[in-house]
Amino acid sequence: MRVALVYRSFNLGGSLPRFHVELARYLAGRGHDVNVYSSAAGTERGLAPDCTFHDVPVRTIAGGSGPSARELRTFARAAAAMLDGAAYDVVHARAPSTWVADVLHLPGIQRGEAELGGYSSARWLASRLRHPGNAARYAIERLAIRNPRVARFHTDAPVVRDHLIRFYGIDEERIRVVPPGINAEEFFPGDRLAARRAVGLPADGRPLVLFCGHDFQRKGLDRAILAAAASRTRFELVVVGSNAAQHRFEDIALGCGVRERVHFVGATADSWRFYRAADAFVLPTRADIWGVTVMEAMACGITPIVSDAAGSASAIEHGVDGFVLPEPLDVRRLADTVDRVVSDPELRRAMAPRCRDTALRFTWREHGRRVEQDLEEIVAARKRPPSGRAPDAAGRLLMDRRCAQRSTSSR
Repeated sequence: MRVALVYRSFNLGGSLPRFHVELARYLAGRGHDVNVYSSAAGTERGLAPDCTFHDVPVRTIAGGSGPSARELRTFARAAAAMLDGAAYDVVHARAPSTWVADVLHLPGIQRGEAELGGYSSARWLASRLRHPGNAARYAIERLAIRNPRVARFHTDAPVVRDHLIRFYGIDEERIRVVPPGINAEEFFPGDRLAARRAVGLPADGRPLVLFCGHDFQRKGLDRAILAAAASRTRFELVVVGSNAAQHRFEDIALGCGVRERVHFVGATADSWRFYRAADAFVLPTRADIWGVTVMEAMACGITPIVSDAAGSASAIEHGVDGFVLPEPLDVRRLADTVDRVVSDPELRRAMAPRCRDTALRFTWREHGRRVEQDLEEIVAARKRPPSGRAPDAAGRLLMDRRCAQRSTSSR
C-alpha cells in the first residue's frame, strides 16, 4: 500500500509522538510505501529511515506550554492542501493534525475529556473562550469527525468510543478500540537491586513504589503521597515526571512527614530503569483515557495498583495481575493494597509473569498489526466488485461515496 501518515510531530518526545514513530516503522517494515507529513521542527527523520518525509509548513509562536491556535490551524490547512489530489491508497491521521483521513485516530474527544476532568458544560465553553488553542482543537476535531471521507475511527480506549457515539452520533461499527502500545524489548524484568544502584535509589531492601507521569494532579500524585504517609511499611515513593507545580506536592509530602521518603526524579528518557527498580507501581488517577505507564510497569513484571478511572484498568484482572481500586478513591485502601504487595514477595513473584503476559497483548507490533488490518480492509473495499462479499459499514460508506462521485461526474 502507498500510505500517508499525518502527524504534527514525529519524535520520541512523549507518548503521542512515539505512537507516530512506532506505527511508521511497523508499516515500513511490512513493505508498505510510507509517507509521513509532519512539521520540520517536530520531526526526527532518522527515527524511520525507510519512510519518505514531507515537511508541512506551519506558523508557530514562541513560548507557551503547548501548540498555539495559529500553529494548529496552519498545520491542519497546509496538510489538507498537500493531500488534496495526492495519489495514496489510504491516509491515516491522528487528531487534531488535520481533517483529511481514511482512518482517524482520536486519543480523546474534547467534550469527553472535559467531562472526565469534572468540567461542567459552562466551564468547558468558558475554557474554549479563554484558550484559543482549545477552540482550534475543537474546530479541527469537528471537521475531521464529520468528514464523510473517514471510513474508520480508532480510539485509545472504550471511553473515547463511547464519547464518539454520544457526542457525534458515530455508528459503532465504524469505531475500533486500538490502544497505544509498549516496547517489550525496552520494558522487561530485571535485577531489582542492581537497577536501584544504577539509578541511585536505596538498595537496602526498603520497599520502593513507582509513580510515573507529568500531570501530577490529574494522575493522583497527592493520593500516592497520602498513602505513603498512611502506610505501615513506610515505603519509598519514586516520582518520575516533571510538573511546574512540583513544589506544591513537595509541600504535601513535607506536611505529611514523608518528604524524605518521596523522591522526585524528574523527566527521563530511560524510565525503564525505574520500573525495574520498583516493588510496585501506582496510578491513582482521577482521569486517564488509557495510561500507557501501567502497561510499561506490567511489561517489567511489576504489580500495578490503579484506580478504575484509568482506561488501562480494563485490561487488569483484579487480584490476578494487578489491583484496581474504585473511584472515589479511598486513600486508606490504597495504602493497605500497596502494603500488601510490597510486603509479600511471593505474591509479587506469582504476579510478575502474569503481568508480563498481559502487557504483551499491547505491544507496538500488535498495535501496528491492527492498524494495518484496517488500512488494508479499506483499500480492499474500494477495489471490491459489487458481486463480492457484503461489505461492512466502512466498506458500504466507501462504495456509496464512489457511486455518488461517479453520478456527479456524469452530469
